[in-house]
Amino acid sequence: MLPYFLLVALLALLLAWFLINKATAPLERLAKAADTIGVNLDSPPMDEKGPPEVARAAHAFNRMQNRLSRLVHGQTEMLAAISHDLRSAATRLQLRAEMLSNDQERNGLMRVVSDMKQMIESVLAYVRGYESNEPVRMINITALIESLCDDLRDEGFQISDESCCGPVSMLCRASVLRRGLQNVIDNSIKYTGSAHLELKCEDEYFVVSITDSGPGIPEDQIQAVVQPFYRLEQSRNPGTGGVGLGLSITQNIITSMGGMLTLSNRKTGGLQVDIRLPLQSG
Repeated sequence: MLPYFLLVALLALLLAWFLINKATAPLERLAKAADTIGVNLDSPPMDEKGPPEVARAAHAFNRMQNRLSRLVHGQTEMLAAISHDLRSAATRLQLRAEMLSNDQERNGLMRVVSDMKQMIESVLAYVRGYESNEPVRMINITALIESLCDDLRDEGFQISDESCCGPVSMLCRASVLRRGLQNVIDNSIKYTGSAHLELKCEDEYFVVSITDSGPGIPEDQIQAVVQPFYRLEQSRNPGTGGVGLGLSITQNIITSMGGMLTLSNRKTGGLQVDIRLPLQSG
């Protein structure tokens, strides 16, 4: 009788395992879909097949994704359209300012127009970083970063880089990612005169660490500097600085790839920006 009872118990356990997996599989698919739209609102919709309850939940999830996609794309398109119109208006204003005969008034107005155009261009770059039409393709990310550093060195900037891993390929938008990395490097160069890049692999992430030798950022404001239009001039060179969108653009780009951007002050001095990209990003 003992082998018989053991066989029955084994069959019962196998049946229970099968039924539990069948019941929890839709929840796992729903969780994965929620994580996916967190980084890509245009991801394929969920499969609405299955039991009535599962199909209704998937249908409701797909409707929510469509609404969020329309809302986000509508806002970014509106922001891009407004910025484009403002750029045209700023150009006309610049032409009129150049016709002024009073040198003092002309120079003052030209400075105002220059600031306006800089802000408009930054907003357009912010929108392009979030809403890019570039196709996703497989690239060698280590070669991309090395090429970026070589280009900056050719321009006379103090850039050093080292790699602790071999060639790494991943799916991404190459020019968008390059723009995001260059924003961080440009900040280091602008405020401290140099930048050092370290490439390494940690678990399932490809990590780019960008460090400088500046004074760093106050601990209570590290999270704020990645917010749009937030400027922290008093912590660095007060004579420089943009409109406060560089790190915001980079964060949008990295987040859209499923990665993370973190800032920290080094114990030896300076700021460290860590960019973590999943090795299977898209």
